Amino acid sequence: NLLRVVEVWMDEYKKYFYKRRPHLKGQDFGDISAQLALKKKLNCKSFKWFLEEVGPDILKYYPPEEPEPAAWGAIKNVAKDVCLDGSHGNEGMRLKAKMCLATNERESSDQDKGQLYHPISGKCLEFSSKSNSEDVYMANCNEQELNQHWQFAHFNSSRLDEINKNSR
Repeated sequence: NLLRVVEVWMDEYKKYFYKRRPHLKGQDFGDISAQLALKKKLNCKSFKWFLEEVGPDILKYYPPEEPEPAAWGAIKNVAKDVCLDGSHGNEGMRLKAKMCLATNERESSDQDKGQLYHPISGKCLEFSSKSNSEDVYMANCNEQELNQHWQFAHFNSSRLDEINKNSR
């Protein structure tokens, strides 16, 4: 049914749907000729019209194409030689930190380090200071706490500046 909705209603925007979900492109969604004929008979507006007139803020929060990332790759804690590890669980599972595996990615420069701030809670991601712990948790932000400082393997400072400017 999802593909039928996409094919009937999303018009020129369906290319963005398939770009984000390429495994669905080319899947059989059945005969939609009756739905297309009804759409034409009722003189329905386009999806572009809907986005511009009914939900203009939708594109602000859900752009058709994924924006360029500001940072990506391994995320290493500055205080300890551990990296964030999300491979152990599913959605809703606790995030852990494990010893960093050797990678071919460059070491982050000093300017690439900083806190990972969660704007809704107003807290920062912190690695546990307990010697045998793998825990990371949200804590009150403290610029002096090195367990709250992280480095990304790759960093685009101009993109991050753009994100920060637009979030104000």
